[in-house]
Amino acid sequence: MKSVQQPAQCSNRSHIPLRPVLAAFLGVFCVTCQKSNPTSTNHDNAANQANTAAVAAVVAAPAAPSAAQQPADMPASACAGQYKGTYTVATTKPAITRREGAPAQWESDDGHSLSGQGELALVVDNQNVVSGTAKGALGQQTLRGSCDDKTLRVQLDSVGTESTLIQNAFILADLSGDQATGTLTAATGDSLVRRSGAVNLRKSQ
Repeated sequence: MKSVQQPAQCSNRSHIPLRPVLAAFLGVFCVTCQKSNPTSTNHDNAANQANTAAVAAVVAAPAAPSAAQQPADMPASACAGQYKGTYTVATTKPAITRREGAPAQWESDDGHSLSGQGELALVVDNQNVVSGTAKGALGQQTLRGSCDDKTLRVQLDSVGTESTLIQNAFILADLSGDQATGTLTAATGDSLVRRSGAVNLRKSQ
């Protein structure tokens, strides 16, 4: 009696190599990880770009002026305006005689030169600074000075440098409404000729 032989197990079952399959699986897994989880480098780049944009926006924004930089509204000065007027000067009598030490020219001055009338034109700005010109008996001068407490204090500077020209002249005048009245005292550069007289000004605007 022949024995029944069991079917032999298939010895030639195909075997799939493990290494290529594992490598392919790991490759797909890594690609999936990269798509779902960006690297820290990408995060850093995005953060840097955001910070750069924010800094650029701050730099580009104009700075708001501070209160100290904003000019304050300054009220108009009570002296401010344009003035025109005249002066009349004559010989200044010396307070001392030649015997007491006065120069001989003071006593011999006949008063013909550098005497008479002249014209004044000046401007007082909102900072109470005075500028202007003068012409007439005392020659030509430029004016500079100030106004405070409704008092004009003006220096007259000769346009020349000769000692025989009026080099030391000063106006002191008080303001009352649109009028300014006061005195003018003057002397040549060598102080041998001295003059004084009245000043009358009117504000034109």
